[in-house]
Amino acid sequence: MDLARAGELELLVSPGILEERARVWQYPKLQRRHRMTSRELGAFLKDFTEFATAVPGESRIGIIKADPDDDKYLACAVEGAAAFIISGDRHLTDLKMFQGI
Repeated sequence: MDLARAGELELLVSPGILEERARVWQYPKLQRRHRMTSRELGAFLKDFTEFATAVPGESRIGIIKADPDDDKYLACAVEGAAAFIISGDRHLTDLKMFQGI
């Protein structure tokens, strides 16, 4: 995220990704990690949307059978013509390459 803020990479998001981030960052495990109050988290998410590039998130991919919800990251990457996806999610990292990304 710091690299995106500094303009060293472009962060792509879609409505589905933003919804998931807002929900997931509320999980107790992640709250312990990021140590933000609900108000701070809200401000962070607002900031996040201000420096990210939004794509429609309308493409339907259907590649990740083990967790179809992760397809939204591939769709976002394709719609935004991404060069790469940064993720620790094994469903995405196991792909190695998808449509040149």
